[in-house]
Amino acid sequence: MRIAVASGKGGTGKTTIATALARLAARRGLETVYVDCDVEAPNGHLLLKPSIESRHPVTRLLPVVDERLCDHCEACQNACEFGAIVCLPTTVQVYPNLCKSCGACVTACPRRAIDEQPSAVGRVETGRAGDLRFVRGVLDVGQPRSIPVIEAAKAGAPTEADLVMLDAPPGASCPVVATIRDADIVLLIAEATPFGRADLEIAVETVHTLGLPVAVVINRCDIGDRSVSEFCAARGLPVLAETPHQRAVAESYAEGDLDGVIETLAGALEALLDRLLAQRDRMAS
Repeated sequence: MRIAVASGKGGTGKTTIATALARLAARRGLETVYVDCDVEAPNGHLLLKPSIESRHPVTRLLPVVDERLCDHCEACQNACEFGAIVCLPTTVQVYPNLCKSCGACVTACPRRAIDEQPSAVGRVETGRAGDLRFVRGVLDVGQPRSIPVIEAAKAGAPTEADLVMLDAPPGASCPVVATIRDADIVLLIAEATPFGRADLEIAVETVHTLGLPVAVVINRCDIGDRSVSEFCAARGLPVLAETPHQRAVAESYAEGDLDGVIETLAGALEALLDRLLAQRDRMAS
C-alpha cells in the first residue's frame, strides 16, 4: 500500500504524522519505507535520524549545440514551446531554467547540431532508521524543477515493501501531483482554522481530479473552529483522526524526538494506522 501524506499548506503537522505512522508500522513488523518527497525542504530525517547508506545523483537532459555544425536556421527555436533555446546571428543560447528536456530541439535540427547531455539537479539518499527504510530526495540549490528528483525518490522505494509512506510537499502544485498520483490513498492533514479549511478544499479538489481515495486528519483540532469538520461532513470526507494541540508534542518535535511525539499521541496514531491498514485489507479483497 502506498499512502501519500499531504496538506493544503505548510505547518499542519504533515511530516510529523507521516514519520510517526511509518515508525509505528515498522514496529508492527511491516516492511515499511518512508519516502521524503518534499525535495525542496526535506526534513523527515530530523525526526527519523536515519543512517544514510547510499547517495545517487539525479540528472536531466539539456541540449548542447555544436556551433561548428549549426547554420542558425532557427528550426530549434521554432520547435521549442518554452523559449528555452534562442537562435542568434552568431550563436545559439540555451536557457536551462526554461528547458523541459523534451528533446524537440534535437529532433527539429536538420544538421544534427544539437545533442543532449545529463545535468545534475539533485540527489536521492537511501538508508535505514532502525527497522524502517528511509529514502529522501534533495533538490540542488537554485534548481527550478523538483519533479525529476521526486520521481527518482519514489523509484528508490523497494517494490517488495508492505507499506510505502510518501511525504508530499505542501500545497496543490505540480510537485504534489507528481508525489500522490499513484498512491492508493491520500491522507490530507489540516489544521482547524478557516485558513486551513480553504487550503484543504483546494487539496481535496486536486486529489479528486486524480480520482484517488482521500481521507483527512484534523491536527490541533481544539485551537480554531469547526470549519474543517463541517467541510468534511458536507463533502462526505472520512476524518480518520482528530489530534488536539499539546505542548508535549511541540516540545518533542522541537527536540527532534519522534518517540516522544508517538508516546503523547499514541492512541490517536495507533487508531489512525489501524484504519489505514483496514483500508488496505479492503482494497486487497
